Amino acid sequence: MFPKLSTATVAIMLTVSGANAATVQLQAIPDAFARLGHSCGGIKQQIIAEGFDANGNVTGYVFAVTRCGGSGKGGGYHTTTYSTWVAVTWSLSGVVIDEATSVPSPDPSIAGAYHSGSLVGGANYPTCNNTSQYDNAFTCVSVPVRDSTDTYSVQTSLYIINQAACTASDTTYCTYRGIVTTP
Repeated sequence: MFPKLSTATVAIMLTVSGANAATVQLQAIPDAFARLGHSCGGIKQQIIAEGFDANGNVTGYVFAVTRCGGSGKGGGYHTTTYSTWVAVTWSLSGVVIDEATSVPSPDPSIAGAYHSGSLVGGANYPTCNNTSQYDNAFTCVSVPVRDSTDTYSVQTSLYIINQAACTASDTTYCTYRGIVTTP
């Protein structure tokens, strides 16, 4: 009997060129606490691969977020969210080698969770196999971006828990992970 493969596994296998290719996950930024100044129950990081720089290193963004709860006057509950976008450069082995110190929030579509009608996916995530806005708990992989030598490629995998609420800024409903494919 054959094991059932996830959509992400199949998509990665289809986009990998060559029998000896490996997929490496891009690492989170190590200084997220210093950038946010808070950590309430942990810091979540959305890692979005975008392409390559002139030196052949992987480029993209990390969205770091933490949410702090507390009680308000009269027993009302208030949550404070601390978040930031960071422009990041990774080595081909997935290690962070540079971060921009002050990056304005990029266009929200940078994460690629485009809603077509009410479905997550669209041209940037063609492997999404959701057929209605009520489909949940599935994985998509973005269109690969190849380097200038056509040797390496980067993609972002997107795991959806609730597609109606999926945004890069809400790690409760979907998770972005950047990956680089190497020979």
